Amino acid sequence: MSETDTGTPAAWTEQTRPPGLFRRFDFHSYAETRTFLDRAAGLSETAGLHPDISFGRTYANVTVRPLDESAGGIGAAERRFAVGLSALADSDADGEGTS
Repeated sequence: MSETDTGTPAAWTEQTRPPGLFRRFDFHSYAETRTFLDRAAGLSETAGLHPDISFGRTYANVTVRPLDESAGGIGAAERRFAVGLSALADSDADGEGTS
C-alpha cells in the first residue's frame, strides 16, 4: 500500500468528526475555477465519489467524505481521489499553480 493510500495527501487537511479531507484551491480567474470544476466533475463520475464543493470566482473549497461512512473514516479510495483533484488543479491552464 502506498503512502497516498494511508497518509493525508499533501495540502489537504484531515478531519475526524465528521471524517473528511478538506482543501481550498485558489485560482487566478473564474475561467480557471470553472475548468477545475468541470474536470473535477469528470473525475467524480469516474471514481464514484462526489465531494462537497463550494466556490467563488477564484477559489473552490472541497471536502471529500468517506464513500462508506460505516467504515470508520477516510479510506484509500478517498485519499487517491484527493490526490487526483490536486493533480487536476496543478495541471490547470497555463501551468499556473494553486494553493
